[in-house]
Amino acid sequence: MQSRFICHQGGWVSLPIIVFLVVVAGVSFAYQQRLQTHLAWRGKRQEIDQNQRLWQAFSEQVVRHIALSSAQKSSCPGFCALANNDSVSHYRLWRYKRARLRYQFDQIALGANTHFYRLCAHKINTMHQTAYLIHLRYHCWWWHNHHIVSHGFVTVTK
Repeated sequence: MQSRFICHQGGWVSLPIIVFLVVVAGVSFAYQQRLQTHLAWRGKRQEIDQNQRLWQAFSEQVVRHIALSSAQKSSCPGFCALANNDSVSHYRLWRYKRARLRYQFDQIALGANTHFYRLCAHKINTMHQTAYLIHLRYHCWWWHNHHIVSHGFVTVTK
């Protein structure tokens, strides 16, 4: 009779161990999820900081010191669309650390005293492809009569 009682108690001892292991596994899974989310966020933050430094350096080294007379005359009635302007000779290359930017600088004259300029740059090898569309993200600056009037990001779909 005593051996039956011991076997019966052995089953009850293993139940708390199983519950403990399930709780530890759940806590471990939650910790791994938080750690993975944190590392992904940290990586994204570093990428954002690097991009911000890249565009700031481009603005300081190229945009502030660009000679408007170096702009290519636009062959379109107005500025050519960015997506249609694939002429490699029209682009210039700028390097910053490991990143490379390709940029173009266009001019259009409307009358003798009215000139518009557009400088647009994009990182090489940073196309985002969704389904069958390819998106290029440009950072552009616009001048009117030798004064910068605006700048910002433009997304072009090819």
